Amino acid sequence: MKTNEMKSLLTKFFYRNEHLFFQILIQNEMSMDVYGEYDDYDEYRRIFDSLQNNFIEWTPLRIFQDKTVRSELNLAKVA
Repeated sequence: MKTNEMKSLLTKFFYRNEHLFFQILIQNEMSMDVYGEYDDYDEYRRIFDSLQNNFIEWTPLRIFQDKTVRSELNLAKVA
């Protein structure tokens, strides 16, 4: 997938065992894919910023979907 195929870059915040997690989701015309799930805010923010910069610059980006992570549609768009 190239970033110019991305429609939206989203973040889902949720708790698991009283610990905050961050899930990065990428929406394109056909689907919404889980890019990654993080329990460390700094790691999440670094990766999110990198994806966002690639999205803005329209450079190629490879995305590997983790089929083991379940995605739910309780989403919040993050700028």
